[in-house]
Amino acid sequence: MIGFARWNASWTLLNAMIGRGFVWFRSAKRPQDRDAFTWAQFRENFRNHHVPAGLMKMKKKEFLSLKQGSMSVTEYRDKFLQLARYATAEVAEDREKQEYFLEGLNDEIQYQLMNHTFPSFHQLVDRALFTERKRQEIEERKRKYNNSSSSSNTRPRFSQGPSSQQQRAQGQQGYQYQQRYQGPPARPMYPAQRQVQTTPPTTNQTT
Repeated sequence: MIGFARWNASWTLLNAMIGRGFVWFRSAKRPQDRDAFTWAQFRENFRNHHVPAGLMKMKKKEFLSLKQGSMSVTEYRDKFLQLARYATAEVAEDREKQEYFLEGLNDEIQYQLMNHTFPSFHQLVDRALFTERKRQEIEERKRKYNNSSSSSNTRPRFSQGPSSQQQRAQGQQGYQYQQRYQGPPARPMYPAQRQVQTTPPTTNQTT
């Protein structure tokens, strides 16, 4: 019952909107141009009647300054088509629509497409999507290559040797060990000189 009530309310609102639109259509359509009233004229008159002029001007200005920026090509395309409804005179022709779309693309994508001619706006969008995808694949391969190169060039770190103070301490310990265990000093190789004891001469004493 709740679902039916919601559906009934939505249907009632839709009928009311259609009814108001039909009333406006009958009042806007003059008898003398009954057969010449085209869909483009109907859409333009309907927008002018229901959308404030200030909002139209603001949305048109936003369209003319639209840039892709950080958006993906898909997001930029959706935003472009949304705002293009407020600048119908600027995108009346497919070629003009392509020019505005191409001008708003990021430079790296725009430079690869600007020298090509596309039969339709939709083919231009498809090519922009393809270019974006290929650039992403290239960037991903470069990132993986850089990561593998940096990991292969990493060298193990070696601990530093002992400080000069430690080296001096170790040298002193080695010298003391050598003096302790090398034994008594070696005797000289040359023969020792014989010492001759001399006695003072005796003198004869007379009595």
